[in-house]
Amino acid sequence: MNAEDHTLLVQENRAERFDAVVRALASAKGLLLTAHELADGDATGSELALAQGLATLGKPVWVINNEPLSARYRFLDPEGRFVRVHEPLSFNQILQDCDTAVVLDNNDRKRLGKLESALFDERRGLQLVCIDHHRFDEPFCDLHL
Repeated sequence: MNAEDHTLLVQENRAERFDAVVRALASAKGLLLTAHELADGDATGSELALAQGLATLGKPVWVINNEPLSARYRFLDPEGRFVRVHEPLSFNQILQDCDTAVVLDNNDRKRLGKLESALFDERRGLQLVCIDHHRFDEPFCDLHL
C-alpha cells in the first residue's frame, strides 16, 4: 500500500474507527493500558491522560509498562497511582480484572517487550485496542485508531 492509499484509507474510516474505540472503552469492565518499551513523553502522557479520564468515569484502570516510570516523567504521576512495572504474578492478577487492553503510542507489537506474549499469546479474551499517531503497516489489535 502506498502512502496515498494509506492516507485515503485512514481518512475514510476515521469516524467509524473512532466510534468503535469509544464504544469499546465505554463498555469495558476493566482496562489495562500500556505503551512501547522505554516509554517516552508521548507514551507516558498518553497513558496517564487516558487512565485519568477512564478513572474519572469510574472505570477500573491499570497502566503497566516494562520499566518503572522514568524520573523525567514522574511529575505527571506524583502519587504513583497508575504506572506499575510488568511482573508476571501481579500482571496475571490484574489481567483477571480486565476485559480490554489499550496499546498507546505503539505501531509495532514487537515494541511491547515482555508484554507482547502476555497480551497476544495469552489473550484470555481481551479486546485489544491500539491508539497511535504513527502509521500502521500491519494492524495488530482488534481496533486501531
